[in-house]
Amino acid sequence: MSAWDDARRKIERANEHIRDIKARIVALHETDTARVENHPKFGTERLIHEFTDTKAFDDFAVMIGDAIHNLNCALDYAWLETAKRLVPSIISERTKLPVRKSRDELEGWLKKPGKNIPAILDVSPELSNFLLNDIRPYRGGNRAIWPIHVLDNIDKHRLLIPILSSVYLEGIVAVDDDGNLWPGYGFSHPMYPQKPPYVIDIDPGAKFKEYGHLTATIIVKNRQLQYGVRVPETLLDYSQLIVKVVELFEEFVESRP
Repeated sequence: MSAWDDARRKIERANEHIRDIKARIVALHETDTARVENHPKFGTERLIHEFTDTKAFDDFAVMIGDAIHNLNCALDYAWLETAKRLVPSIISERTKLPVRKSRDELEGWLKKPGKNIPAILDVSPELSNFLLNDIRPYRGGNRAIWPIHVLDNIDKHRLLIPILSSVYLEGIVAVDDDGNLWPGYGFSHPMYPQKPPYVIDIDPGAKFKEYGHLTATIIVKNRQLQYGVRVPETLLDYSQLIVKVVELFEEFVESRP
């Protein structure tokens, strides 16, 4: 079994966690409950939805961290195998894929020797060029590597906390005084996440006939990323991108004489 296979097993393990997250989200949505109450001031009907599952987000935090960690391990495995095969003189007990905040910072690292370790640019200009222009492990480069690096570092010290970003209420039907049916829906703005319960008020004289169902978009936010990582969709995207990164490393190494 090769090191490339080891990296792919890590990706498959991440995919198992992602599938578990997807199933857990389905289970969360199944705990949606709805009730109708009277508005305390106006006496009109108000529809109230909320999830009764109180453990879901604790479970999400652990599963998301595990998925991210396995994807990060796959990157480190691929880089370590590349270094062993092509530039063994740079290997130390701390060898891992060099991920930097910018292309310039990575370029500077490639030029700089370490303690008793030569600069990669001096040992293999070809590998340095490959890392800079094909793998691109820096912010603004490969769109999976930087966020995986950031999130894995956070998860080493504290759990990643997922939140409800957008909440949708679909399938609502109201009936007015004349018996006319009015289908409707409600949603929260993703820029202004709301906490449950989720409430929809209705005009005087109208009644709720169908309560609809509640679904939610779940994200992980971090200021270093400047955007939310949508779960599980973005994690699946990252997984597919890391598969390609491992393939690039393998092809590059195996093509060397």
